[in-house]
Amino acid sequence: MNGFLLAGTVQNVCGYTTRHRQGKAMRRAQLSDKFFHTGALTASLAACIGLLSSIVSAAYAETTLPPLPQPGHAVTQAERDADVNAMRSWWYKCGKAPGPTAMIRLKNWIDAHPADAEATFFVLLGYRSNLAYDYVKPASIDTQVLITRMKQVADEGFLPAKARYALMLIGSNFMEENDPIDVDAGKRLLEQCIALGDASASFYQGELFLGGQGGFKRDFRAAGKYLEKAAEGGFTRAFASLGSNNWMLSKEKEALTWFEKGMSIGDPMAYVLFGHYRLYNTETRDDWTEGFRLFEKAAQIDPLNADAHAGMAHCYRYGMGAPADPRKAFDHYVLASNLGNKTSGMMVAIAFIEGDAVFDPSKGIEVLKLLVRRKHAPAQIYLGRLMLQGIFVERDVAGSKGLFEAAAAQGSEEAEVYLKWFAMAEERAAREKNK
Repeated sequence: MNGFLLAGTVQNVCGYTTRHRQGKAMRRAQLSDKFFHTGALTASLAACIGLLSSIVSAAYAETTLPPLPQPGHAVTQAERDADVNAMRSWWYKCGKAPGPTAMIRLKNWIDAHPADAEATFFVLLGYRSNLAYDYVKPASIDTQVLITRMKQVADEGFLPAKARYALMLIGSNFMEENDPIDVDAGKRLLEQCIALGDASASFYQGELFLGGQGGFKRDFRAAGKYLEKAAEGGFTRAFASLGSNNWMLSKEKEALTWFEKGMSIGDPMAYVLFGHYRLYNTETRDDWTEGFRLFEKAAQIDPLNADAHAGMAHCYRYGMGAPADPRKAFDHYVLASNLGNKTSGMMVAIAFIEGDAVFDPSKGIEVLKLLVRRKHAPAQIYLGRLMLQGIFVERDVAGSKGLFEAAAAQGSEEAEVYLKWFAMAEERAAREKNK
């Protein structure tokens, strides 16, 4: 997940962190149940319901979600309703994130009531958003299971699940990183959800335009249109993204207004994005200090916010707003990586391989391979270089070329340079052979 829903916006900023000394204009250019409550059921009707229940349970049994501990008692309807309300407040209004106890109860509830679409939707979202992190780490979650279960809930007509499934169909975006399944169908489904008034669908569309992801060209004006529609519809997570979007448009006054609105409702991502704003609109070192403080505040609100820890790690690494401390930087990068932040995963791998704070090349290669499986282009390039030269891994020219090709397919210009080198080397070898 995260990693997290707004990770795309953060990565747009974080991707350029090593170039913080460039001018502001250049930085901006780069950052871019009611059923059957009538009396006693007849034995025949009860049997039919029992049969239906067994059929539904069997259908879901093939898509088993990661296990969570069992609560001490059967979850009641009242507990289910309270937990779903807490999830709604968190997701739509940036309320306090429900703890793992809520996830445990809701997971137990949907195991017994698999046709409860809304509860299932929030359980799936909870796994994706690290709400069960104490028991289930992102790397252990089978993305295909989440996709299959989300499709089932979407097919039952639950509109927010339809919008989320549309993102999965589109694939290759900061919110759902699976390979594209059917991009055109995903775009059509997302448009349908927007037309039906689902605010989260408008948010997703805005994020896709903001990040230039999922086959969408980056378009800040289009992003603003959809993000404003999401905010008007009550999806307050859009506030922080509107701040970022206005920043990209050089509308700093509007950006600050949206960041402040996001922070006023306690959205940790508003603090994270405003923290990046303070780092990269630097007038004095006090701005760096304020940026670091904002990352700390985000982590206090949500200790499992990967982007907050990634921001703190960056500050410790480069001595921006906090004393330079490679070990603290490494620790925060590790936590952010474990929470699903791929950019931080790269920093962990580099630290292991190049010995910034630790030196353990075998662990670094392990991390790189995990990131390669997640189709992270910088990891594909880095591991490709190591394989090409036989550094810490067995030399494998063909495997190296395959990694560069995979990165180039994602639009990496650096990978294209390596592929041109391969083409020239192959052409030269062919000429030598024909002499």
